[in-house]
Amino acid sequence: MNETSEDEVEQYLLDIGVPDDDIKNMSHDEKYTIYESLININEEVVFSSRSEQLVNTGTNVSSDLMKDIPNMKFSVTSFRTTNNIPRHYIYPHFEWKHGAIDTSRDKFSFCLNDDAWKILTTPVLKIPSYQKEIRPSDLSFAGGTFDIGNIGAYEGTVEVIARLESNDYANKIILGYVQDKSSLGASISVSIGPFSLSYSGDLYKVDYAKELLSFEV
Repeated sequence: MNETSEDEVEQYLLDIGVPDDDIKNMSHDEKYTIYESLININEEVVFSSRSEQLVNTGTNVSSDLMKDIPNMKFSVTSFRTTNNIPRHYIYPHFEWKHGAIDTSRDKFSFCLNDDAWKILTTPVLKIPSYQKEIRPSDLSFAGGTFDIGNIGAYEGTVEVIARLESNDYANKIILGYVQDKSSLGASISVSIGPFSLSYSGDLYKVDYAKELLSFEV
């Protein structure tokens, strides 16, 4: 990752159609993850879209365990190959915007509509700053959950390679995050349905966020 300068990475993203304003809104790790994912593809790749959403967590917590939690940003950036049966490269991303927090017991999830998408390879959560790639702890036909683990990362980007099967809610993705700051850890289950994401377990011990984002295919 460090062998390529940030200027080179940004120029590559500009060359495949990412608007300058979108590049400016990407973190260092997000840009490098997308660059390293796409640079060696032997097909033409073009930018499709990017959307992001600031998530204000902590609003529905009934216990005193969760207070003064900083804002989180969710985003999704998408690309496609230009051949007759295009593959789509979709990058769900989470990023804590400020504040020193312990993320070691946290979970990040994404869900596409499995009637619309066929995921072609196992999605991987990539965290270049820690040189870590995390495989999903739970995987469904069109989604997955990742345990952040003891690296305590404040951001991460999932690489999703998929083929479009239909246009039924194809341009929607659900992103979710569970933050566990309890002293002994909470028992939380994340359920990913055909196009749904839900939580169960010790919810009074955690904070969680879930957002529906749109992107172009």
